Amino acid sequence: DTAAEARQSDPCLIQFGRLVQEAEFDLISALAKIKWLEAADLYYLGFHFVEQNRREQEFGQQVLEMLIRRSPRSALARDARRKLKREGLA
Repeated sequence: DTAAEARQSDPCLIQFGRLVQEAEFDLISALAKIKWLEAADLYYLGFHFVEQNRREQEFGQQVLEMLIRRSPRSALARDARRKLKREGLA
């Protein structure tokens, strides 16, 4: 569920939010090594964080860009490009 209310209470997103704040932990590199994450997982994660501020938004942008690199011709990559453009990041 990509509704803002549902995402605000998602325990997984809350934990990722904590990890994003850990400056010494390179979360994007750790995610890049996880090959079992599907395009839908990356889209959900990036979609949520790209709507946030500063560090979270940068993380969300990197996740959506990772999705685009992994699956450049997929419908989710197309949606990711649109989301980045809507947020003024593309």
